[in-house]
Amino acid sequence: MVSFSTNRHNRRRMEALLHGGGLFRAILLTDDGSPSPSVDVNTMAEVTEVDPGNGYVSGGNAVVGNSTNFPVTQDQALNRAYYVIADQEFTPAAAGTLPATGSGASYMALCGPEQGSPSDIASLDVLDVFGLGGARYATYPNSISVRDAESRINAT
Repeated sequence: MVSFSTNRHNRRRMEALLHGGGLFRAILLTDDGSPSPSVDVNTMAEVTEVDPGNGYVSGGNAVVGNSTNFPVTQDQALNRAYYVIADQEFTPAAAGTLPATGSGASYMALCGPEQGSPSDIASLDVLDVFGLGGARYATYPNSISVRDAESRINAT
């Protein structure tokens, strides 16, 4: 007996999670943690966020779950469903560098939706991790920009 999820089912699963109006977080991570971000990571307690300060706050950017911030597409030809998160900008405060101290940002994690206190970052579920191509820093007025970050569920 063969079992599988259809492209439509995968699309609907993404929409149910991402379009419900919940609050998600786009959080910058370093590559200093043990373990480094992998498919085995469950919560923010298991990875290392960049040091807060100089315009970056612990917990990164808040992103409201809706079809504008998380457009979901069903691709019949490639047998998948995917979303592309709205572009994220992380800008340091005037005359400063982001991150202010420590290692640069190597990843952006999409976390949430928030279930409790927004200050309880360590308990947030890590849903997706997007590589930034190495440790990145930004000096004002430049930003760490994350564009066209895509997550897929392939139907197999």
